[in-house]
Amino acid sequence: MKVNIFIDGTWLFKVQDKVLKKARIASESQRPIVIDFNKLSNLILKHVKDNGHGDCNGFGERHCCISVLQLPTDLDTWKNKKVWEIDGSNKANNYILRPEDVKKTRTNSHARKRFAERAINSGFESSSVLTPNLKAWMVQKLSNGTFQEKQVDTTVVALLVKSAITKSEEIHVVIAGDADILPAIKIAYPEFSKKIMIVTTHPDELKAEHRQSSYSYQQEDFEIPALYLQDHVKDIMEGNAVQCPNCHGVFVETRNLPKGRRSYCHACESERT
Repeated sequence: MKVNIFIDGTWLFKVQDKVLKKARIASESQRPIVIDFNKLSNLILKHVKDNGHGDCNGFGERHCCISVLQLPTDLDTWKNKKVWEIDGSNKANNYILRPEDVKKTRTNSHARKRFAERAINSGFESSSVLTPNLKAWMVQKLSNGTFQEKQVDTTVVALLVKSAITKSEEIHVVIAGDADILPAIKIAYPEFSKKIMIVTTHPDELKAEHRQSSYSYQQEDFEIPALYLQDHVKDIMEGNAVQCPNCHGVFVETRNLPKGRRSYCHACESERT
């Protein structure tokens, strides 16, 4: 039996920082703290085996759906221009693209590309990465936090439903937190497959206004219990993850310590000296 994994990459990309925030703070390394997709996959496989499916012997399909915007070569010339002047449409939109908008868009695109590459290098399908061309209106919405990628949601939905129908006896894992994915799960489960598992963030660790989606995922009576990312920071973060014996914060250890020496996080190490 195989485990198929379907990731709403846009959602995971957004929450990655929040999930690993404490690890980033506790680490003395300047390198970014990110999710290791190999570790995440292996954690899921172990969770499936530990919950009644010891016969699972590997992975089937693995998809991390995310949009990586393709930047135009003349992006820097968009600064201080109105949206409609660049796109040639929607003349009612007189928003002027600021230099910080363009910079933020470039940074976001590069970060998404690195995120997608880590997934692909860990065995996820490259075909799941969407590459739309950047439009000026996207820059505006990216800047004010209103940009929505419906194509990513529909891709996750289509892949999940297809897999549930054609491989009903296999395990189907959905990594998501937005309520938009729920209708697809309700189509796939239980009519086509009862072997669906959710990986998400725990609602108790989110601000009140963000809890509803996570609570909604808990309402379905899935055969395999949900796996919450915050409970497994050490198991999914890239690098040599260790836990501070003093504050119990998880961080990346980059030093070669003498035999018998414990690793403390940066804050606790400072208190000891």
